[in-house]
Amino acid sequence: SVVGADPSKVTINVSSPDVSHIFHNGETVSIVSDVSYISTLVGYDLYITNRTTGDTLYHQGQDENKDQFTITQNWVDTCTIPTHLQLTILARINKYGAAATKLFYLEAQP
Repeated sequence: SVVGADPSKVTINVSSPDVSHIFHNGETVSIVSDVSYISTLVGYDLYITNRTTGDTLYHQGQDENKDQFTITQNWVDTCTIPTHLQLTILARINKYGAAATKLFYLEAQP
C-alpha cells in the first residue's frame, strides 16, 4: 500500500443515470459524476459491464491530475436481451493502483 493514499477520502457523487430507470436498446445512458479528493487524483475509469457474463460493454478512462472533476459520458444501450448491468466508477488516486470505486446496478430491456 502507498503511504498517504486514502480511498475513504474520495467522494464520488453520481447525478445521472437514474438507477431506477429501465434502459432500452438504442437509448442513450447519460453518466454524470462529480469526483473529489483531499489531494490530486490522477484520473478515472468508468465501466459498464454485463453482471451475468462479466463482459465489458463500455469503458472510458481519462487522466485528470486534479483534486476535483466532473465525469460526463454517454453510452448507447446495445443490449438486445434483458440484461443486468453494473456501472463502475473508479477514481485513481495514484499511479500505483490506489483507487476508490463506486458501483451501481442498472437494468436494460430490449
